[in-house]
Amino acid sequence: MARNRFEQVDEIQPDAINLTLIQKSDGQVGIVHCPKTAAPDRLPADLTSPEIPVRDAVAGAIQLANSKKILG
Repeated sequence: MARNRFEQVDEIQPDAINLTLIQKSDGQVGIVHCPKTAAPDRLPADLTSPEIPVRDAVAGAIQLANSKKILG
């Protein structure tokens, strides 16, 4: 299995799963966004999670990348 790769970017990348980490007054949250263009033959539409705990967002982003074979 390919290794997941992470990099910090300044804007949403159209060919990758994007994980946004946000500091709130009561803790950190994450949002997972995967544009359809990252896997046009495997995604019916853009996917965006609600704000979720950071641990769940990171795990969800990795699971989505692996299940849709988005290697970035």
